[in-house]
Amino acid sequence: MKLMHLPDDLFRLLVRHCSVDACAAISCLCRRGYRMTRVKIACATRLRTCGFRNEEDAWRVEHANRAPRDNFVFLAAVAYNGFYASLRHLLLHRHVDDSVVVCLLEVCVAVHALPKLTLLSLSNDADDVRRISHSGVYLLTTTPKAFPRLESLVLSGHAFKDATAIELAFCTETLPTLTTIDLAHNGVGSVGIEALAALEHVHELRLPYNRIVTLPPCKYLRCLHVRHCFLGDPGLGALAAHAKDCARLVELDATHNRYTRAACTLVVHAPFDRLRFVGLDHVDDNLRNECTACGMCLLE
Repeated sequence: MKLMHLPDDLFRLLVRHCSVDACAAISCLCRRGYRMTRVKIACATRLRTCGFRNEEDAWRVEHANRAPRDNFVFLAAVAYNGFYASLRHLLLHRHVDDSVVVCLLEVCVAVHALPKLTLLSLSNDADDVRRISHSGVYLLTTTPKAFPRLESLVLSGHAFKDATAIELAFCTETLPTLTTIDLAHNGVGSVGIEALAALEHVHELRLPYNRIVTLPPCKYLRCLHVRHCFLGDPGLGALAAHAKDCARLVELDATHNRYTRAACTLVVHAPFDRLRFVGLDHVDDNLRNECTACGMCLLE
């Protein structure tokens, strides 16, 4: 039976992706007229919404679900309740896979894009078996005008390899405002980071817990995080050797890797123009003094 209070296009979207109970729950939510206010709303599907009363504020919707279908209900609530018009941050955590990407893009088509969205986070835990595949990333990066103002994209915990990182590097036309990419807890290697670091409009790469063994020149990057990777002396030394090609680099976090004290010295004394904040292993008083003498501050 068709549920009341739902537009036809949204109803079809719910029927395709959600259970009857989930449809009933979101219909009840809409019927009660819940909007973005300074309250937290919990319904039978564990939907949580939180935001700000003033549309000029940075609206934020965050959802950590316990069941795969909850993501669809959550996205439908965003679409129907008018949240999309001023939504700035959208974060989905756990059970995020290709079907969630498809649902998100269908919502974008239904509401004619998410016009103010600046942060999109689609992340999973390490034990999640449902993950976004290479095809899902392809859909995200090739769907035109879905996220016209997106600045930060977080895709953590999906076991991406170099090929997926390279696919993401072709997002210049569809995501022209993207400046930050976070691919933590994946399997991206040296080829993948080289493709991402070559993007002129991307200024921040966060790639902790990946499989990177060497660092490329960072001509456009201002911030690079590569904690808990597989960097040895050759990998970190390669970045020091290209210091003159890293004119914009301000922050480097390379803690918890496999290089020795000698590689740390190379980085500290390399001719970086703007590098001021560094995170390194093998920190001692001598290294601190060397950083201070070179105008750098060690990240804790």
